[in-house]
Amino acid sequence: GGTKWNLIIRDVQVKDSGVYECQVSSRMRHLRHHVTLMVTDQFSSMTPKPNIQISGDNYVDEGDRIFLSCNATSREYPPEDIDWFRAGNTLTTDVSR
Repeated sequence: GGTKWNLIIRDVQVKDSGVYECQVSSRMRHLRHHVTLMVTDQFSSMTPKPNIQISGDNYVDEGDRIFLSCNATSREYPPEDIDWFRAGNTLTTDVSR
């Protein structure tokens, strides 16, 4: 059997956000596990989160044309720019070479 030790934070606040660590020690070993807690205020949790959807074919034959579409929506903060990257490098959105 195991022993459970639960951390309960009542009336959690934004200031409680952060990295928490659980350490388990015994004669044979010492274990630790980190978890990140993110607490959002009530206003931000009611605000719709930005949504990004990418569509297109996953597999194409060499020499074929592929069309990838990126749709980004947000009621609060509409996107000003949409950029494509491959292997960390910025790509131009012009499909012709």
